Amino acid sequence: MWHDHALDNLEILHAAYMKHAFARHAHKTFAIGLIECGASAFFARGTTHTATASDIFIIHPDEIHDGRVIVPTGYTFRVLYPSLQLVQHLAMEPGHTPLQTPFFPQAVIKDCQLYNLLLTLHRLFYTHLIPWNVKECSRRPSRIF
Repeated sequence: MWHDHALDNLEILHAAYMKHAFARHAHKTFAIGLIECGASAFFARGTTHTATASDIFIIHPDEIHDGRVIVPTGYTFRVLYPSLQLVQHLAMEPGHTPLQTPFFPQAVIKDCQLYNLLLTLHRLFYTHLIPWNVKECSRRPSRIF
């Protein structure tokens, strides 16, 4: 995971999991994720959600959730972890006060155009914000077995 201090400590993750399951936990930030291949299931908002290739998933700050692999091939994903303040700033219309806490009603979004825009954004961050020496150490996504 990489942090960008210029963007309010935006965290950037690109990883692959083959067997791993996350216990229930929460983040202080939003988690805006993109499933590149495979499939994952996670419990959030009182129900279990399934995210497959080309899906976007969104977890709100302090939202209890878990996550697990649901296919034999695992899954590869990218996640942006923007702070509440950064999301408020990005959602704010000029001349208005920030929203309290932006709320995304769907935990999983199926929107190919939005997925491709977010994928491009993540790749740009990954390519231009992460120092070359960090990328050289791990050209492929992290793998946890």
